[in-house]
Amino acid sequence: MFCAMYIISLGFAAINYNSWGLNDYSSLTFSIVFGGAIIFILIEFICKFVIYHFRFRRVINKIKHKRVNKIVLNKYVTIFIIVLNLFTIILWYKALKNSGLGFSSFSDMMQNYRATTSYSLDSQDIIPGYLQQLAKLLTVCGYFYSFALFFNLANKTIKKADYYLCIPNIVIYIIYSILDSNRLNLLGLVGAFVIYYFAIKNVSQQHSNSVKSLFKLIVSFVIVLFVFYGIRLIVGRTGSEDTDFISYISMYVGAPVKLLDMFIKQPVSDFTVWGKETFVSINSLLRKMGFDIPKYLMHKEFRIYNGISLGNVYSAYRSWYSDFGLIGVFSLQSIFSIFYTCYYYILKKKGILNHQFAFLLYGYFSLALFLHPIEDWFYSMFVSVGTLTFIIIFAIIYKIAIKDEIYIGEKND
Repeated sequence: MFCAMYIISLGFAAINYNSWGLNDYSSLTFSIVFGGAIIFILIEFICKFVIYHFRFRRVINKIKHKRVNKIVLNKYVTIFIIVLNLFTIILWYKALKNSGLGFSSFSDMMQNYRATTSYSLDSQDIIPGYLQQLAKLLTVCGYFYSFALFFNLANKTIKKADYYLCIPNIVIYIIYSILDSNRLNLLGLVGAFVIYYFAIKNVSQQHSNSVKSLFKLIVSFVIVLFVFYGIRLIVGRTGSEDTDFISYISMYVGAPVKLLDMFIKQPVSDFTVWGKETFVSINSLLRKMGFDIPKYLMHKEFRIYNGISLGNVYSAYRSWYSDFGLIGVFSLQSIFSIFYTCYYYILKKKGILNHQFAFLLYGYFSLALFLHPIEDWFYSMFVSVGTLTFIIIFAIIYKIAIKDEIYIGEKND
């Protein structure tokens, strides 16, 4: 997925090769992008070799004979969760309406909300703290019920009840993402869809049609791009009202290629705070613990090239280079690569279908893989105490929402 997303990003950038002046792309920026890809591929090869040849071999031989084929959901727990999540969504919407931001339409409300939460240090009072905590349950349920749905779908053990129980929670999470003016949540969820479905399908079916799977993946991605473009005005991106589909998507997906180069040539770095852009969550925690770390905005500067607004998404490399230089980029990329490749290959060798909880979490953490060409989520979001909270909520929901697991050869009564 990492390489695929960068290929897509580079492809959209190539469409604007002349208008964005990519002919003067710096060798340093090229070294960072190309070097990051080489690091990821090399580490993947090494981790795969080590895991396949030196570890877990005995464990692997013991688990091949039995695997889970269907997840049976607890309908009563799930119905309660749906009601609770709907209640949270209603309260969230009321909090937005009563925020005093001023609006004449839903789109205006979301634009004002986005402007306040993104570009103000005093935005924490718009949404009450208890709602922000309940929103974590919305996120967990969005991923958990996506996992349960695609697990059964890929194994061809899906029933109508699975759709009725899973889809409401997925839709609620999508609505929450819109009300939070955060479309990256939707991209992350789609990335999890892809991982859950195709990984399970490839494991559960010995003779999978890779060409057909690739076609489905491409079609799904195109649909997501159209949805991403279509809801831009709803979530407050009113400045792009007259922008056509190709221009808008190429700017959002491909512009980081140019913006990273512009930053390398004209850096805007602030070394007054250690790891300011990379370790946002860690710095927030240290601030709460009493360390003298000032509050600061996470959002980066907007840039224009030849009168063309390119936005402010620079890829994950921008934050790492800004805080730690070239050595930091390659070091952080190495740690990033080790985490994801070791996680995946250990999970694969121990049996994805027999370690559903670990695979569920992998789909959630894959957000950082999916968004790497846009921005860093691994160090800024996932390296935090908040991630431990999410893991605990995932564990609780996984425990109470699953009624049973049916193994191959067993019947679902």
